[in-house]
Amino acid sequence: MGAERAAALASTTGGMGGFWTVAAVGVVVLASGCGEPADPPSAAPSPSPPTFANPAEYASPDSRYPQWGFLTPSSTWVCVIADYPSNGNRAACALNPDEGPLRFQNMPPAQAPDPGGDPSRPNVIAVMESADAGFLSLGRPIWESAGTPRTLPAGTVLQTGGFTCKTQVSVVSCRDDQTGKGFTVSPNGFGLTYIDLP
Repeated sequence: MGAERAAALASTTGGMGGFWTVAAVGVVVLASGCGEPADPPSAAPSPSPPTFANPAEYASPDSRYPQWGFLTPSSTWVCVIADYPSNGNRAACALNPDEGPLRFQNMPPAQAPDPGGDPSRPNVIAVMESADAGFLSLGRPIWESAGTPRTLPAGTVLQTGGFTCKTQVSVVSCRDDQTGKGFTVSPNGFGLTYIDLP
């Protein structure tokens, strides 16, 4: 460093002693950032495994065939998993309490698998065993027992009869366990695919 530059530095830092003080402080500051590495950030907690309902608690006490039913936590949907000997096993949901017509935009045509059904007034969304999900028009209630089925708590899985259903407050998703085909329905819309709800 030139003599003029050294003199200027000495005069602005209180002589060379001040320079060393400033330099020493810089070393201390730098040294304080060194040392043991900081603990890594904790990983996000892994999602907890789903809660499975006991199918016996949701079984119909007086149906003519094996049937398990539930309400969503909001009571918007009544759903069943049923073993129908004549027209196929299925998981199905309808509006609660009247099982009235479903009125979603872009709904595919409905099937009417039993007498009294009107294909122009679909009232059930369902996935049939080994078939695609879709809409049905039934002339009878899907829950064929006296009284109302139990509520399936949000985030709980009901798995029985070859089908799986899972709820959130007013959303339900069901699938055929063999094919993976299914549906998801809420008051605002539907999808003809199963979603593993949180």
